[in-house]
Amino acid sequence: MESYKKTLKTIKTICDKKAFSEMDMYLIGGISAAINADIDLYRNNDDIDLMVNIKDLSQLIELLEKSGYDVKDKRGVLTGNFMNLEGSFIPVDHELNADTKQKDLLGIGIFLFERKEDFVIISSYYYDEREKCYVETQRILPEELFDLMYNGEEIEYKGMHVKCQSKEYTYVSKSNCIREKDKLDASVLEKTIDDDAKRVIRRINYLQKRIQQYSILRNRKGQIISSSKIPDFEEKVEAFVSQIILSNEGKSIEEIKKIILDNEYIRKNMEQDEDIRNIAELIRDMPFSENIQLSIKQIVHDYLYRDESSKGRKIDSSEVGSGVIEEFAEVSEIDETQKMIALHTKEKLDEKGVTINE
Repeated sequence: MESYKKTLKTIKTICDKKAFSEMDMYLIGGISAAINADIDLYRNNDDIDLMVNIKDLSQLIELLEKSGYDVKDKRGVLTGNFMNLEGSFIPVDHELNADTKQKDLLGIGIFLFERKEDFVIISSYYYDEREKCYVETQRILPEELFDLMYNGEEIEYKGMHVKCQSKEYTYVSKSNCIREKDKLDASVLEKTIDDDAKRVIRRINYLQKRIQQYSILRNRKGQIISSSKIPDFEEKVEAFVSQIILSNEGKSIEEIKKIILDNEYIRKNMEQDEDIRNIAELIRDMPFSENIQLSIKQIVHDYLYRDESSKGRKIDSSEVGSGVIEEFAEVSEIDETQKMIALHTKEKLDEKGVTINE
């Protein structure tokens, strides 16, 4: 533990004050693996990362400065992150960087989120060398998903009480990475993943398909040039189905259905993703109307939003650039075919024992 004194002292500096514990703030990244597994630190950290509610940012900066840190806001046009000409993202900065001259403390990277009524907004920033402009990407998460990702309950670790990224989300995010240090973090948590944790992981994977994303382009003065919605899971499925239909004009509904389900990309994802597997089985069993594209769109939507907590809603925004997010209810006037598809989806999932709210 001698070599990790700086890491532990930095965590203690962040978490050992009452004001810090009262904030909506979480330790994130690889260090969450050791904390959740309740083991000694096992690898060095370059810095400590925090996910902080934007409403607590001013208070956090004040407390960090009192602890000897100098905080620089790297959002927007000050970010060093960039997308190169080949389309690869090169991370350089956190949203805010807290640096210190104290040799016994690590630097701190700060990421921000904003809570709304029942969803959470997380933004990231980079310079796009291809577009020659700065880009803000807003990710809009269901509140339930965010709360599964970040554990609001304090964990006792080495005599400290900390709030951090959940073990389930840490495992999900690290398992999908290729860096050796991320693989190590995932392996540390693997032995802690029991049946309850697996249920939480399935729920996280399911809710991640509801994430909405918007891209906001800014000039060098930070002024908004344009904003656009990044295709979500539903829209990607719709585009995929549309392409299949256009490429197979004149074929019957059953033939098109078979082409979709036999597609190599779909079959590969069915093996890895329980939700895609369930949706594919619903498509296979569905007695389609003449409009196969609309029928599949309805199946996907009903699957993703069938649990009562979401009320069939998606999040939309007409003013993403200013952060004004609006909710809208699902259109209630649907024809009899769509009602039949919705009922069929529910019945088939009930038969399979698939419960979205576990």
